[in-house]
Amino acid sequence: MMLIQPERQLIEAVFGVPVTNRYGCEEVSLIACECDVHNGLHLNAEHAYVELLRDDGSPCAPAEDSSIVVTELVNRAMPMIRYDVGDRGAPSNRTCACGRVLPLMEGVTGRLADFLVAAGGSKVAGVSLIECTLTRFAGIRQLQLVQE
Repeated sequence: MMLIQPERQLIEAVFGVPVTNRYGCEEVSLIACECDVHNGLHLNAEHAYVELLRDDGSPCAPAEDSSIVVTELVNRAMPMIRYDVGDRGAPSNRTCACGRVLPLMEGVTGRLADFLVAAGGSKVAGVSLIECTLTRFAGIRQLQLVQE
């Protein structure tokens, strides 16, 4: 699970060290990781081919919310080919200031199951709802969102 900014700030304040986000899944392992610049996630391109696709399967534009589809390049016993991990992310066309040449992903925006569907059909990420409610108002200890 990716850290939201208030969580990152609290952990860094308590432990006095920078926090690094890593993104992966059980089936594929490490997919992407922040570097010390903390401005996007470097794709683990040496071990996995990552596609960020629209719901219709076409490639998406930089910063566009998309499905994360992974082809694992090192697992010869049980290869994962074009595996839709059920997570959402946003690709990047930037290069990182750290100097690494690995492709960047802007970030992970949520899991497919974490989206609410608006009346017009647009999707709202559950992470965004939490960032705009639970972390912004003092005194909220628990929050549950239900879409019927």
